[in-house]
Amino acid sequence: MQKRNVLVLVPVEETDMKSIASVDPSIEAIYGMEEIRAEQEIDPILPPPLENPIRKQRLTRDQGTIAFDRLLETAEIIFCWRLPSDLLARAPRLKWIQASGAGFDILDKVAGLRESNIMLTSASGNFRAVPVAEYALCVMLMLAKKAMRFMENKKAHHWEPFVKCQLEGKVLGIVGLGRIGKEIAKRAKSFDMKVLATKGSAQYRLKDVEGVDELLPANELHQMLAESDYVVLSLPLTDRNRGLIGEKELRLMKSTSYLINVARGPIVQQNVLTTALKEGWIAGAALDVFETEPLPSESELWDLPNVILTPHTAGHSENHSTFLTEFFCENLRRYITGNQMMGVVDKIKGY
Repeated sequence: MQKRNVLVLVPVEETDMKSIASVDPSIEAIYGMEEIRAEQEIDPILPPPLENPIRKQRLTRDQGTIAFDRLLETAEIIFCWRLPSDLLARAPRLKWIQASGAGFDILDKVAGLRESNIMLTSASGNFRAVPVAEYALCVMLMLAKKAMRFMENKKAHHWEPFVKCQLEGKVLGIVGLGRIGKEIAKRAKSFDMKVLATKGSAQYRLKDVEGVDELLPANELHQMLAESDYVVLSLPLTDRNRGLIGEKELRLMKSTSYLINVARGPIVQQNVLTTALKEGWIAGAALDVFETEPLPSESELWDLPNVILTPHTAGHSENHSTFLTEFFCENLRRYITGNQMMGVVDKIKGY
């Protein structure tokens, strides 16, 4: 029987590795997180969750590169969080990459991947959409209720009653009505918010469709920004969307509005956003993603009182590793049997 080497470059439990190996007798599941961590000098605590790792020894960078090359040489399938830019030159037998995220950043980070015959799939199931949607509503409530101010007052032992806002009756604008956007809309409607959304495939404004009050074409983004009290970014990072939110867009938003980014950092021009937050063009922001990750310690965003920052973990939950492994295992079964794969990325479109 010909072995199919599956290289796992995602922090998982030992039980998850056994689940992958049990999909088919032909599967040889190999855990390579320690090797890629060493080569790329990744902080060992990233990405969470990381409990009971398969291996605990730390390799030097040179040791990691040598060991990682051995793993790549025989890999037919890679289940990954991140990859080296020169992957294709080092993995001659590679046929399929399963990304652990819902984004498509790998397309631009791996040289030649767009032009290759290697299949790319993303983890875009509801197991990720639900926690991201819950995160979006959580930070919206925190911003509306001024939770950061409460926490600062508690720390200072300071009693200060103050006026807060409510979500009911407010307008939410969702930029990108995919799986995540629809889950956010569903929860926002339960707070009696008016929900608007843009979608790339929409041709003109439609009312009461796809779970939102109004669906707008992408070219009406500016109109939606001007109408919204909260703007959530939940669209893929593509060449067209890179830098989508800049000075013009932020100045169109209300001075009382908030920006929430659960998509990808480069969709927002971060230096412009920092200025907007400092100068009060908008009231505040909640950011789970950034142009550079981890966010550099010298970034002004850390110290702005009107910003909530989280370390790109909106899509994680206590069952994240299990759900992600189940998603991959189902796709692995489909790959082996030749059935339609889930989350196949159109490498021309970029999503």
